Amino acid sequence: MHVEYRAYRKSIDEVLEVLPDPMEDLALREPELAFAREALLEADLIEAERHVSLVEPVVGSARSLVQPPATMDNAVSVLRFMRHMRAARIAPLVRFGDHLVAEGVRRQQEEGADAARHGHRPR
Repeated sequence: MHVEYRAYRKSIDEVLEVLPDPMEDLALREPELAFAREALLEADLIEAERHVSLVEPVVGSARSLVQPPATMDNAVSVLRFMRHMRAARIAPLVRFGDHLVAEGVRRQQEEGADAARHGHRPR
């Protein structure tokens, strides 16, 4: 990950640590702040989607240069997964969150935790 991008991601994480409230709660207290945070998070998600759209035609099903050779995932699937994780994380923080993706991510994490408890690899 590029140094600038790492710093950007860290800044987004800090915003979410300082303002973890659901959209409805924050909007009641500080509406301008709530809508500014929403605009930032939606722009961040759009950037992730744009990245997937730009990378897919270029790399196809190839792995990224930074991925280990043993990985089964290709660069685009990793980028899509990252986008879905962002969407899941911000779903309660925006008015029109992707709650379907958020539920899927939550279930996948639960399955992974259950599998780890029982000594199995998640699906």
